[in-house]
Amino acid sequence: MTEIVADKTVEVVKNAIETADGALDLYNKYLDQVIPWQTFDETIKELSRFKQEYSQAASVLVGDIKTLLMDSQDKYFEATQTVYEWCGVATQLLAAYILLFDEYNEKKASAQKDILIKVLDDGITKLNEAQKISAGKLTKFQQRFRKTAGVR
Repeated sequence: MTEIVADKTVEVVKNAIETADGALDLYNKYLDQVIPWQTFDETIKELSRFKQEYSQAASVLVGDIKTLLMDSQDKYFEATQTVYEWCGVATQLLAAYILLFDEYNEKKASAQKDILIKVLDDGITKLNEAQKISAGKLTKFQQRFRKTAGVR
């Protein structure tokens, strides 16, 4: 009976790992492409290309805009990095979790529980962290951008 439960649990965990891996691939291929980084980089270059032709007031404004753009890029990468870190750790821990099903016993069951709780706790922490970075910095970015653009 214990072997049947262990086999089913291993299957569930393997499916969860495959699903998470697929979700990360989907994110990398499609969702993370929402931001046109090439256009972003070209915009920064264009702003710099004509810097000699700006008036002093325009130079300050363009400098502020470039700073805002670069800060937003940094915060985007900071937020996504926390998710990538968790995915890397979770993959390793879940692989160890599966190995604990070989010769299943109570001691290993306790270790499995500890690993699973750690993966889930870390995931919740990292996702909350990414969300706070994204939400907080986006609001600040919008406020600074509006101020720079002269919009109240």
